[in-house]
Amino acid sequence: MSLSKKKTSPLIFITARLKSKRLKKKALIKLGSLPLIQHLVKRLKKAFPSKNIVIITSKNKEDIKLKKISIEEKIGFFQGHATDVLKRMSDAAEKYKVENFINCTADNPFVDPFYAIKIYNFHLAKKLDFSTTNKLPIGIYSFVVNSKALKDVIKNKKSNDTEIWRSYFIKQKKFKCGYYNNIPKKHNIKSVRLTIDEIEDYLLANIILTLTGKEIPTLDEILKILKKYPYLKKINSKIVQKNIYTYNK
Repeated sequence: MSLSKKKTSPLIFITARLKSKRLKKKALIKLGSLPLIQHLVKRLKKAFPSKNIVIITSKNKEDIKLKKISIEEKIGFFQGHATDVLKRMSDAAEKYKVENFINCTADNPFVDPFYAIKIYNFHLAKKLDFSTTNKLPIGIYSFVVNSKALKDVIKNKKSNDTEIWRSYFIKQKKFKCGYYNNIPKKHNIKSVRLTIDEIEDYLLANIILTLTGKEIPTLDEILKILKKYPYLKKINSKIVQKNIYTYNK
């Protein structure tokens, strides 16, 4: 599926910083042959033109290292607030003049870009403030945010540490939030964890790449490996995912 055939041409913001404590400078550690964030960028390019992909990071000195990736991949680069991710996204949205945007994080190198587009189109069709899905493995889905609603959130929030920000939308009834649920059974596997927070997550991701034999495997190829070797899921099965909020409507 080509994005150029779509009437909409969404921007996708990759939130990333080099502050991680458990996996030092996680966004730059090698996943297969590529830095983790570059793996994600190349995956997103399967569905998005380079000009529609933007790394949004902090103004901290160390995070300028991420600019090298943006230059190499010919994508956008934006620096904003260090801890207030909501403000950073809002400032980026204002700079790029977008009413709605897709967000994913460098923690999730296996984000599926085609589902990102589907969630985005769902978001527009329903005229929502916040959209995602809860029927894909952790680390595969992305988020869609309305810029005007985001400004409303920022106006009323009480903290400048908003690294975990989804609840600001989901827990308030004033916002129109929704889940894209048109997910085929073969992809509706919530027990699979494909994000990278801990060393076990990183080990699993590298094993998956090795077994697929591809630099950028598709979601189907990733899940095929996990189906063929189900014991692999045990590698990171004991990790408890924190701050997962649900919205049922």
